Amino acid sequence: MKALLVFVVWAQLSSSRAEPSPQPIAPLLLDSTNCNDSNTIKVSGLALQEINRNRREGYIYNLVSIRSALKQSQGNAGMVYYLTLGVDETECHVLSRKDWRSCESRMFHQSVAGECNATLHINNLERIVCLHDYNCSLTSADRRTVSEICPDCPIDRDDKENESSINSANKALTNYNQNSNNTKYFNLLNVTKYSFQGMFFEAHFVEFTIVETACSKKQTVKNLSKCKPLAPGVAQFGFCKASVQIVNMKDGTTVTCELYQPEEYRDLNHPDHCRNQALIEQLPRDPRAMRKGQTSGMPTFMQMNETAENLVVLPYFPLKRSSSSSCPYSVGGTNSIR
Repeated sequence: MKALLVFVVWAQLSSSRAEPSPQPIAPLLLDSTNCNDSNTIKVSGLALQEINRNRREGYIYNLVSIRSALKQSQGNAGMVYYLTLGVDETECHVLSRKDWRSCESRMFHQSVAGECNATLHINNLERIVCLHDYNCSLTSADRRTVSEICPDCPIDRDDKENESSINSANKALTNYNQNSNNTKYFNLLNVTKYSFQGMFFEAHFVEFTIVETACSKKQTVKNLSKCKPLAPGVAQFGFCKASVQIVNMKDGTTVTCELYQPEEYRDLNHPDHCRNQALIEQLPRDPRAMRKGQTSGMPTFMQMNETAENLVVLPYFPLKRSSSSSCPYSVGGTNSIR
């Protein structure tokens, strides 16, 4: 019995000693890539496209420059890019879902500019693009500088949802509801931009979003706030620009609105976390995809899951910047890569 016990203990010790000790994880290598490389420019455009698709408030960003570009090879899982992009704000609201290349940057007195850090995974073999993380920081044009260059230009207010802006938006919305051919009333969602000009005459310039309500225009509605919005996926959303002013003792209110169909906004309040996968038609197709017999550009969920298991992404954005002398690279303003 003693001999059996000794044998069991010896076997356990031998087994524990036979287990290999854990190997240290090799550090991830980040390679600098040229910011003026055509592939880097296309990848940066894809990253900005995905950033704009992710956002639910504010205005679409335009690509101004590529400030840093690092890449990390993932073998068969593709490539992970860590990009720092110079961006500015356009006049298109994110609800429009427009391509940033079709949107005009704002005039200098309304300019909002800064940069975005983006972590983008691209797998040409499986035709996957996934934005893992991003962070953007933008600031408005300096008011003092704008006033010195253009003293007559209206200046954007930081407190865009103040009493004057909301009153102006509601007045413009009343005008729109009365004169549009819509069958239902629209209600105010948010004031997105507001400026005031009062040097020679009083003028309020306001931009705002609207939502379709359940109230029919066949009814007389005295208080629009009592009209409940239709559910996402059913309601139309819209974006309006208006000027509210008194000209020669007459109401000079003008308003234009774009409406967006509900199919695009079924997940407005609860967005799908997988919405970042997209086709990579802008990039060259990996010839290995054809050898695998894949004819469609859209990856299957199995393919995406298999790729995700082999993917290693830094849990933070690297402080390292690209060492390439081509960085930063200006893409030439608004229309350079359109």
